[in-house]
Formats: sequence, C-alpha cells, structure tokens
Amino acid sequence: MVLTSTLEVDVRGRPSRISSRRTTLPVDGRVLPYVLRNPIMVPSTAMVRTAVAREVGGFDETLRTAEDYKFHLEVARRHAIAVIERPLVFFTDHPSGLSAGVRSYHDQLKVVEQFVAAHARQIERRDRSAALFRAHMRSALGIAYHGQLAVVLLHLAVGARHLRDPRDVPHAGRVAFRVARVLAAQCTHQLRDLALRRAHDARATAAPAAPQRTDDAHELVAIAASG
Repeated sequence: MVLTSTLEVDVRGRPSRISSRRTTLPVDGRVLPYVLRNPIMVPSTAMVRTAVAREVGGFDETLRTAEDYKFHLEVARRHAIAVIERPLVFFTDHPSGLSAGVRSYHDQLKVVEQFVAAHARQIERRDRSAALFRAHMRSALGIAYHGQLAVVLLHLAVGARHLRDPRDVPHAGRVAFRVARVLAAQCTHQLRDLALRRAHDARATAAPAAPQRTDDAHELVAIAASG
C-alpha cells in the first residue's frame, strides 16, 4: 500500500497546511510498530492493490467509524507500506464529521484493543503497550472537546498505566497540557455564560414595571358614555 501526504483546507476551501505522512511513518517497508502508535489513515490517500484489500477483508462494515483504522492495521501486519511525501489529496477536517464525535473515539480504541489482543504473539510487548497508551491519549484529547471530564480522566489514567517507553513521556505531557487547555477554555466559556445570564436576570428584576396603556377603543367608549 502507498499513502500520500495531504494538503489541509478549511471549510471555505482555503489551504491551511501540509500534513506529511512522514511524521507518523518515518520509513518505508514493514511499519506495523509505527502504525500501532498512530493508525490514523485518510482513505482517499491510500493506493492499494485490489488483491491486498480483499485479503484483509476490506473495510469492516460492522463498524460505524474507525473502519479505516482497522484496515490500516491489517495491511501493515501483512504487507509493506510506502509514503509519497508530496501532498496529492485535499483534506478538510470538518468539525461536524463522524470522526469528531465521541462514538468515533470509542470505536478507535476498540479497534486497537481488539487488534493488539488478537495478534499479541506477533507484536512485541513494548509495541503493544505503546499502541494502547497512544490510543487512550487520543481518546482523552478528543473527548475533552465534548466536555466529558470523568471519561477524559479515565482515559488519561488507563493510558498512564500503559506508559512503558520513556520516549513517550513527552507525548503524555503534551496531551495532558492540551487537555487542560481545552477544559479550561470550556470552563471559562461556561462561567462567562453564567455571568451573562445572571446579569440579565438581575436587570430584568430591577427594571420598573412599564405603565399600562389604556386601550384606545375603551377610552373612546368611556368618552361617548360621558357625553
């Protein structure tokens, strides 16, 4: 299989940055240890022989999301993967896409856990641990944007238990820092909304009651009766 880099564009079609596959796959060949750590794949960037796609079972149709994760892992387990560094695909990461939902992070973690369990004898222990550590870190960061603090803390704690490689310590620190920033921003936003609502309620309570206007028709009737 061959993967290409992507040129990311915003929702208006304006180019923002190049996302290089070399950041996750630094070498060509049998790259399962790297894919275990980051199985993210943009399907439109993949060029794969039909025979290989059929051999690994194609995309798992029982999965609502993360089917590309499973496909990527299965190909990497059996075949070599190469990278074309030149971006050949435009890619937009839309905030309302399936991959941004909480369900997607649960599916991604499930795929990695099942793959590691099914092929534990073929995967070195440090690579198994790294795969699970990274999967929980991705889930923690992604779910943080949905404000589910208890779930985020659970993923951080479970991920920390799988931290075996000292080289992953900086990654854990970066994820924890980003999670803290996301949660802090959400708290600030909620506190600001609460303050605005309370200020609005206070103004509504303190405002004097508006004088009631006499209906013009009633006033005319009263004048006519007095005359």
